[in-house]
Amino acid sequence: MGKQRTIGVLMDFFSADVVEGAGAYARQYDLRIDARWSVRADWMPSNPGWDGAILGIVDAESSVEMIHQMGIPKVHLSLWKRRSGPLVQIDFVNVGVQAAREFRDLGIRRVFVLTSRLDPVAVRCFAGLRLEGRKLGLDVRASGAWETGDRPVFPDRVRAVAGELSEQSEVCGCFSPHAGVLYSLVEELERVKVSVPREVSLITVDKDIQRTSELSAVPLTAIAPDYWQQGYEAARVVHRLMDGKLSKRRILRIKTLRTIRRDSTGQSSSKDPIVAKVLHGIRVLGFGELSVEAIVRYAGLSRRALEQRFRREVGRTLHEEIVQRRIREAQRLLRQSDYTVAEIADHCGYSGVHYFSTAFKRATGLSPSAFRKGQEGVA
Repeated sequence: MGKQRTIGVLMDFFSADVVEGAGAYARQYDLRIDARWSVRADWMPSNPGWDGAILGIVDAESSVEMIHQMGIPKVHLSLWKRRSGPLVQIDFVNVGVQAAREFRDLGIRRVFVLTSRLDPVAVRCFAGLRLEGRKLGLDVRASGAWETGDRPVFPDRVRAVAGELSEQSEVCGCFSPHAGVLYSLVEELERVKVSVPREVSLITVDKDIQRTSELSAVPLTAIAPDYWQQGYEAARVVHRLMDGKLSKRRILRIKTLRTIRRDSTGQSSSKDPIVAKVLHGIRVLGFGELSVEAIVRYAGLSRRALEQRFRREVGRTLHEEIVQRRIREAQRLLRQSDYTVAEIADHCGYSGVHYFSTAFKRATGLSPSAFRKGQEGVA
């Protein structure tokens, strides 16, 4: 048996889901993922011994240069420091499309986008928002205050945007792909007595590790890209390059996963700290250990008390919330993976295909196989 080949993951903007997705692909093909420098790209030694690399670099130019000098197959996750090689990028145009639809559903007609020609992520989001906005009858415009050249200092730019939004005669929307920017904007809007979301609705892009959107004074609604699938596809493309099979698609864009609705667009989120803790636990616990009993232990309350608080805040039972998470994951895998229905059932914590199929059909109206067939050819 030959030496196991290794794909390195090198990032200076960490994403746990990217690493997990790459690992899921690698396990299928007896590859090894080395993620030691997926948090600190600048710590990578001069020759880590990789056979291929996944690069998600924003600032660490020297690390990109080292990989370039090694001459190994590589795939980029970002345009920021791309030298050569295929690009597996989040489809930020699609993110903008989803944001436009969310604003439309909220009844927002005018949307300001915080974008700059120096920010390729914001530029692509703006393009999607503007394109879809035209179809939906929205007035989507770049924030003049954010682009103004005589306000180069970040706090000044945020204050200028808050002033711009406060001058609107009707409820408006504001989008930035960077949660930290909107976090600052929320504080400035509060200072000038502009209500979020009553007067301004905010939407950002979710980041699986940052959680800034949850920690804002007003929780931020976020469009969630599928970072897991990005990691999976990046590993697949690198593997093809390692085998001498050049990818025909030099650029692969990953679609949006879902929208996470929070108070910044008028949607409800839990003010009860115990319920907030439970929602977090349901999101992060592995499917094999996810059960009502495990969540009750996690919360530290009696089952009856917890069920009452949870149902009052969320409008569903604990069991219904857990089933919803399992079904969402199953739908994602049916759309985006080659796993069999049995493998998906096991991954999502079901004891058998029959129980999984029954639960899935009850929730969606379709069998898992019928759902997958209906997704064929859907972008």
